Amino acid sequence: MKKIGLVVLPLMLVLVMGVFVGCKAKYSNDYDESMLSLDFADDSLIVMLTDAASNSAKDYTIKDFPEVKLVSIEEIGGPPKMFKLTLKEPSKVNVLIAVKRLENRKDIKYAGPNYYGGADGQPFLPPPEI
Repeated sequence: MKKIGLVVLPLMLVLVMGVFVGCKAKYSNDYDESMLSLDFADDSLIVMLTDAASNSAKDYTIKDFPEVKLVSIEEIGGPPKMFKLTLKEPSKVNVLIAVKRLENRKDIKYAGPNYYGGADGQPFLPPPEI
């Protein structure tokens, strides 16, 4: 009986360790730290849908972006449809994390910070040819 315990215990430890090592966060929190020095709004980001998503009759809401915590979504242009997503917890880091989480979605053509840069110092949108 003691021999069985000596075999089973290490196997159980390996199994438990494998479960913890194999677990990944649902969404990535990776971002490019060099981007923090750029001049962009810390409370919002810009998202441009693909042509296919833009042509659908779907009305996008906060619930359509479960990857990020939002307080509002505002359609700001198109075609293709473009949205300004306003974060629940403003910070440049949170903007970059949100961009990273959204940029690989099949219905999103562009996700990026809401850069400042116009003559009036207001955020500006990505060029339409993106």
